[in-house]
Amino acid sequence: MKIQHSLVVTLAILSAAGVALSQQSPAATPSTGESSSRSPRDDVVTKIVALQYYPANELSILLATLAHGQATIIPDQRSNQLVITAPQGRLDELLEVISRLDVADQTAQQQAQYLTCRVYMLELPSKDQNLKSFSVLLERQSDFPTSELMDAAKGVNVQIVTLSQRHQDDRWALALEGRAATNEALQQMLAKITSSHIKELRWVDETFTAAIPAAQISRLPASLQEHIHKLLGDEVQTIGYWFGNLSVPGDLNAPIGPWQLNMKIQPGQGADLVLEVRVTRESPFPFVNESQLFSNTVQSKAGRPIIIGYNRDAYGTRVMGAMVILLEPDTTAPATDEAKPK
Repeated sequence: MKIQHSLVVTLAILSAAGVALSQQSPAATPSTGESSSRSPRDDVVTKIVALQYYPANELSILLATLAHGQATIIPDQRSNQLVITAPQGRLDELLEVISRLDVADQTAQQQAQYLTCRVYMLELPSKDQNLKSFSVLLERQSDFPTSELMDAAKGVNVQIVTLSQRHQDDRWALALEGRAATNEALQQMLAKITSSHIKELRWVDETFTAAIPAAQISRLPASLQEHIHKLLGDEVQTIGYWFGNLSVPGDLNAPIGPWQLNMKIQPGQGADLVLEVRVTRESPFPFVNESQLFSNTVQSKAGRPIIIGYNRDAYGTRVMGAMVILLEPDTTAPATDEAKPK
């Protein structure tokens, strides 16, 4: 449904939603001793019409054209209703048009109601593949000067990527994220940070997709593989993968590699699909805000690959990457309305 500003109209008296409100035009009141030839079909009435399928704003434009200036039609986009004021005869004609147009689009529902989806996050491998990602939370009674942290990282095979600290309850908390060759190297660095203790330490496994056959680039169509290699290089690898079923409209929230994927899918014009894609990275620490990798809106069709390029900061260097989305009709979807998920 297209979003447009709708005019909000206040009616002085409404009998009930969907019930006609009759009012007699002053011009229709016959003078004393004068006979009137007006029929009930000439009386001006107001009616609120609730729509189920057709966008109120779009239908109001069509009806105004058909009314030839003999009706006032005001859409309320919030409730998807129309407020129509017109002579009773013209109103009856417009209501007949509404009943014929405000129906479900069966063709669109059959073509794109259920989809299978595969999502790949592709990047060149890190030059320091021997380093493993970590996150650590330290606490002490005084703050953590940045110079002290940088000095602690010197001489050991540790890369500090992000750091954030906060003061609460007379104590300082420091959140560190980065990469280290070994746990021993990380412990050597942490030992140099005086008067602190480790509250939490996590090592992140970033290689899990290597064990999933379907996540390999070789499973993509040959023409798409060639295109990806031209964009990112021959050594490109999958670092995040998701697959599953989607309905249209639908909303997906799922982890993909080290990130969180949010994808909303809506029907577009004809057989087109509109996807709103957002990828974020949540910090393991509650006082550190999430970071956004990218946010994009794309339009495509089922069966046509979607490629979204991006670049990100990875351990002090910029890394080029691409998200590939494959949407296909789901042939396993139930055929009857009774079998469809609620």
